[in-house]
Amino acid sequence: MDSKKVDLNLLQTLVVLLEECNVTKASDRLNLSQPAVSTQLSRLRGLFDDQLLVPIHKGMLPTAKALALLPELRAAMKLVSNVLVEHQDFFPETANLTFKVACTDYLQLVVMTEVIRRLKIAAPNIKVVLCHLKIATLAAQLQQSELDLALMSPECGPDSLRFKTLYQEKYVLIGRKHHPQLTPKMTITDYVKLEHIVVSFEGNSTSTFVDSILQQYGVSRQVMTSVPSFLLVPELVRNTELVALIPARQASKLGADFTLVENPIPDCAFDVAMVWHEVQHQYPALRWLRAFISQTMAEVC
Repeated sequence: MDSKKVDLNLLQTLVVLLEECNVTKASDRLNLSQPAVSTQLSRLRGLFDDQLLVPIHKGMLPTAKALALLPELRAAMKLVSNVLVEHQDFFPETANLTFKVACTDYLQLVVMTEVIRRLKIAAPNIKVVLCHLKIATLAAQLQQSELDLALMSPECGPDSLRFKTLYQEKYVLIGRKHHPQLTPKMTITDYVKLEHIVVSFEGNSTSTFVDSILQQYGVSRQVMTSVPSFLLVPELVRNTELVALIPARQASKLGADFTLVENPIPDCAFDVAMVWHEVQHQYPALRWLRAFISQTMAEVC
């Protein structure tokens, strides 16, 4: 490829074409005529020595090479955008942006509901898209700007990411109202006699870090159910003898239909942090968002 023949507009056109797989839709997004987009696609095919998009009955199908290029092109365009805006001022009152934030359901409830409420006042035109947190692909999603930020326990995140701790959370033990075995001063021995629900965000495990702690005390618990969501737990314990550990801030939002007691297991707290990639570190809008979330949690925690 002759790099002298490449310009940013061509690369942006390729990104949009690969996302839309349709010349008409791509031309609408790019505010260009269909012939202009078709001409640029022809140039791109020559530059990359590949069809890139193959016509099919409805739209176009990306080639293997095009699919491999897409995440790299997205990251490159984001880097260019960051360079262009890095030294510009950011005005939240008039900004019209969309922030993509990945977090668990618990953090959507405890953190992002309040953040979004305040955003509607401070930055009324900013939109927020909440995404499911996928640890295995998080670093790549942040690097390629598929996500702008993640909220999570920093111990679970890749070492390559930046983070800032927002607060420390503890667990409480939840069971149905008037659960006969839940008492204010439970011991670990009392705890392991119960039937438990665990939360596994990947949905494929009946063991968590709590079980590792219990092993240090020479005991184990009986896990009867594993779910991928903290928000499911109250409904599961409401009419059963099952119990579970849930974050205290989630528990504080529940009504009087449950029994809540102190967690009998020591060293069971965890940090909640914002996590982001180096490529997003200096971007003014994202710096503002991180500061906004940090200030919000400092005031409500």
